[in-house]
Amino acid sequence: MSKNTESKTTDDLNLSKEVLDLAEKLQKEITITADGTIAPDKGLVEKLLPSDLTMEEIKKVQAFSNTLTAASAHAVGTMALPFMKKNDKVDHVHMEKLPFGRDAIRVDTARKTEVGGIGGKSTTQYGWTTVKYTSGSAGTSGALFKRIRDHHAKLGAELFGPK
Repeated sequence: MSKNTESKTTDDLNLSKEVLDLAEKLQKEITITADGTIAPDKGLVEKLLPSDLTMEEIKKVQAFSNTLTAASAHAVGTMALPFMKKNDKVDHVHMEKLPFGRDAIRVDTARKTEVGGIGGKSTTQYGWTTVKYTSGSAGTSGALFKRIRDHHAKLGAELFGPK
């Protein structure tokens, strides 16, 4: 794709200069292999960080996020099981959304559920807890990612679709 075509089409996306600049830096650092794989270097993200953010800070946030997610699952499950024992009409206890910055943690503990096993055979599990961690980058910027996906689909149709 020519630079002119790329510029014309990305203007429609209304991407911030920050996103465009970072995408350009990222493109300079990654390579697509013959089989279509991109294997970024381990230190790539650190190389791309803004000067006021360190990998140590990111790792601390991620560590707390992991701890908070596990603690949420344990707290909800520990409370849910005796609650459901006393309330036989309640089959699920669901923590709606625990906000964590722009992210969110949801937890559900079920009285019982069917879980797929090896060979497609399911088993009944009791007191089954599931966790959903939603990244705010997808949640709060969903419209942005939809525009990017639609943009790529349009370009893909032009490149690979029927003529």
